Amino acid sequence: MRVRRIVTLGISSIAFLVSSHVLGDHRPPPIIWQGTYGEGPTSERVSAFLETPDGGYLLAGSVEYYLSSTPSDVYVVRTDSRGSMLWGKMFGTLGQDFAEDVLATDEGHVLVGGSGCFDDCQVYLAMLGEGGELLAERTFGDPGWEELANCATRTGDGDLVVAGQVASGPHDFPSVYVLRLDDRLEPVWERRYGAGSASQIVETPDGGLLVAGFTRIESSSIRAMVLKTEATGELVWERTYGGGLGHANSIQPTADGGYIVAGNMTGEFARLNAYLFKIDDQGEVAWERLLGGTWGNSVSIVREGGYIVAGGRSYGGESSIYIVRTDEEGRTAWMLELPKGTVDMARAVRQIADGSFVIAGETHVERPAIHGLDATLIKLWSDRLPEPLFIRGDSNGDGRVNISDGIRTFMYLFQGAASPRCIDALDANDDAAVDMTDGIHTFNDFFISGTAIPEPGPFSCGLDPTQDGLWCEEYDPCH
Repeated sequence: MRVRRIVTLGISSIAFLVSSHVLGDHRPPPIIWQGTYGEGPTSERVSAFLETPDGGYLLAGSVEYYLSSTPSDVYVVRTDSRGSMLWGKMFGTLGQDFAEDVLATDEGHVLVGGSGCFDDCQVYLAMLGEGGELLAERTFGDPGWEELANCATRTGDGDLVVAGQVASGPHDFPSVYVLRLDDRLEPVWERRYGAGSASQIVETPDGGLLVAGFTRIESSSIRAMVLKTEATGELVWERTYGGGLGHANSIQPTADGGYIVAGNMTGEFARLNAYLFKIDDQGEVAWERLLGGTWGNSVSIVREGGYIVAGGRSYGGESSIYIVRTDEEGRTAWMLELPKGTVDMARAVRQIADGSFVIAGETHVERPAIHGLDATLIKLWSDRLPEPLFIRGDSNGDGRVNISDGIRTFMYLFQGAASPRCIDALDANDDAAVDMTDGIHTFNDFFISGTAIPEPGPFSCGLDPTQDGLWCEEYDPCH
């Protein structure tokens, strides 16, 4: 695991750059940190994550092997609150195994996905202890059928409901599949609905279930879909959305009794766009927006109002992580695009307890003879919390800029000194990177007249006037 430092060494830059679009007076919040997870001849993907009680994170997805007869295994990573890996686990059968969702339980966590997808997929559940130990595994499915789970939810009475798709073979069009299990993980009922697939499921206030996904409306056309069932699985209603080809990938209940849904839909010139729409409790559309980008894979409700959507933007075979913050009516407040790689993608987004945003997905990496993916976790500062004030050049955080700060910068870069809580303070020349020139600039400011440290510094606290991707999580002297 690597938590990226946003630094440059000499001429070669590994600075984390961002492309952003700002509407009105809003600008994207700075990146606090980014962690990447994966080693060796493998590709790691993250489909879902959750925040743990100690402020860390549990990531669930899959690992694909390049030099093995096993196509993929379930992949789970546990991190601390700053994205550093505490442990990683891989397990599965000889077939294709993967996790698509993760939920907390009294005993630990339950992973939901598919297993044995070599010639016959089955719904797969794995129960993990707090240390990642595999407590139990269960599979569900009928021989000869392709069944897999894409998502799950816990109901008020303690049941687990998983949703995904089922097909009579690997080349047949699937049906939406929902399986309800009791608190002992014994089947209560299973249902199939129309032609399509489920991406996310939530419980409704009346004890029913709401499923978002896609459905086939013609022989070769699919459309974003939401369906409502009773607690016993009987279909109440099903609706389709958007005027073009599309998927509904994520759904969340809103405070007014409705639901916010994110997905993707073809728009003008048949171009795929991230798609956000609001529905009431009967599935009727209140409003809908195309957000640019290409995919809207996950939506989270922001406590201060509005929504945040994470997904990707495609560039002729390549893609970048794409994040959009909107107001309560779906109007874009800001957009943040991380540098495009080969197949970079955000899969899940949440606003966590401290008000900041955490995004999980995958990012392109290159290792010797390998062009693959690493799982990634990114933390953004909240756009509604004030950014900390700091003094530029104060590398050691003592409220003054002097020769000791230049020394501290070189210790951070070359001797493995601990990462400061305000990395922006180390950027003494304000060039959007931390490298040896910052230490030199600090020395020059101290010894040579006419070499100025840009604002905010070197004598007073202030905000960073530039949007550069460097973070300042905390700076005590300006409190």
